[in-house]
Amino acid sequence: MLASFRIISFSESLNKIDDQEQKQRGEKLGVAAQIDTLEAALQQQKVDSLTKEKNLSTQQKATNEYVSKIRAYENEKKIKNEHLKFQQDKESRLTEELERDRNQLNHVFYNIKRLAEEKAQEDENLQIVQTLVADLKLAVDELRAQQHQ
Repeated sequence: MLASFRIISFSESLNKIDDQEQKQRGEKLGVAAQIDTLEAALQQQKVDSLTKEKNLSTQQKATNEYVSKIRAYENEKKIKNEHLKFQQDKESRLTEELERDRNQLNHVFYNIKRLAEEKAQEDENLQIVQTLVADLKLAVDELRAQQHQ
């Protein structure tokens, strides 16, 4: 009867460990999904950036055509001053955009690193749980063998 209670206890422990293992596998899949989501977001941001660059190029071309029409009506010095100011503003905007993009990229790299560390920890925890499950299964098998003798 005592052996029966022990087997029931071991069986319950084994079930708990199996549940924990399933939970950790689910969490691992969640972390992998988050990584995939972040990578997809990064890829989408790259596509958006290319689209914005194309739009900017189109807008720049239209602006340059307009500036060409203005040159016909204004003197050379005024046109050169306006062009210089335009280029400085563009450089300033691009510099700010580049800085924002760098900060965002650093943030993404930080998140990826953090997620990789969490995944490594979860993998380690999973390995520990799997080892514990294997040990408990061996103990249950030994108890069963002792009962049959």
